[in-house]
Amino acid sequence: MLRRSVEVRWVLANLASSSLGFGVFAVIAHGLASPHDEEHTTLAQFAAHTLGLLPAGAIIALGQKLALERHTRVARWFTPAMSLSMTVAFLVGAYGLRPPFDFLFAYAAAGATLELALRPIDKDNLREAVRRAAVTGLLFAAGSFVGMLALSLGARGLGVRLGEPGEDVARHVVTMVLGGLFIGAAVGLLTARRIARRLLMSSSSSAD
Repeated sequence: MLRRSVEVRWVLANLASSSLGFGVFAVIAHGLASPHDEEHTTLAQFAAHTLGLLPAGAIIALGQKLALERHTRVARWFTPAMSLSMTVAFLVGAYGLRPPFDFLFAYAAAGATLELALRPIDKDNLREAVRRAAVTGLLFAAGSFVGMLALSLGARGLGVRLGEPGEDVARHVVTMVLGGLFIGAAVGLLTARRIARRLLMSSSSSAD
């Protein structure tokens, strides 16, 4: 029963924080630099994306932290590290390889950051920590892919056009909120069992 409760809380935290975080991102990024030129990126557009991504990553970190804090202590650097890592990864994916690598890279960075923040790292467990971070990062990236695919298929089935170049701010906010909702749900569902197992093992170890 406790494990089930942890898993549900984790899924809801990711769903809520991702939708809110990327809703904020859309308001800032497209509010400061609109309309967007997808082919010829301007410095203003890059700066707006950066300013929008920083709070988005922090919101996602805070949502996850709220779900985790009953069972474990997350490293103090978790929230700023999540904000910075997701921002850098998203920008590399967006401007280096183009979408959907922006979200794939951002959530891979989020998963790796979370994993590293759950347990102190020292010389003895460095290799194991890197392995765990890589696995969780891949699960987060897979969740973002599944979420984007589900949103795309759902929108196509309903005849709704989302995420088109040059769309206005309000429509882009809707796209990002829905994207965050689907991605957060998929990430939460794919990682819930792994995270719950880690938390409950940590709680039992602390009790001993």
